[in-house]
Amino acid sequence: MKNVIWIIVAAVVALGAYLVLTTKSVEDVSGASVEAPEALESAADAVGEATSEAVEEAVEATTDAADEAADTATETAEEVVDEATTATDEAVDTTTEATEAAADTATDALSVDGFSMDKVSGMIDGSDLDDLKKAMLKGALEKAQDNPEMLTTVLGQIKAALGM
Repeated sequence: MKNVIWIIVAAVVALGAYLVLTTKSVEDVSGASVEAPEALESAADAVGEATSEAVEEAVEATTDAADEAADTATETAEEVVDEATTATDEAVDTTTEATEAAADTATDALSVDGFSMDKVSGMIDGSDLDDLKKAMLKGALEKAQDNPEMLTTVLGQIKAALGM
């Protein structure tokens, strides 16, 4: 579309230059003189109309393309948001289930019935407690592991120290 406009503009410029440079006034076959400005005016009018039509067509085509691109972008954005929401919901569900499973495992390990020396020792080692407190709790745990009554008391102390 741009090429057509440039061709029309070039043709008008060439015609105007030709008329201005070659004739100030031209006598046609019948002997009447023709003024160059009249020819330029009609050529300018023709170019103006052609340019206006070309510009209107270009604006319309550009507007249509922009509308289509905006619609496509909106649809794509909605799809991405839907997919992200679904993925986030699934991740939250999975994380919640994992946190609950870890809490159940920790609670079981800190009970006399579900006691596991390795799990409780790992929980103590992985905690934010200072090293002295960790050593004291692990020492008490080793002494109490074979005595259910003493184990109940030590596990209670460990729960309190871990904030459970």
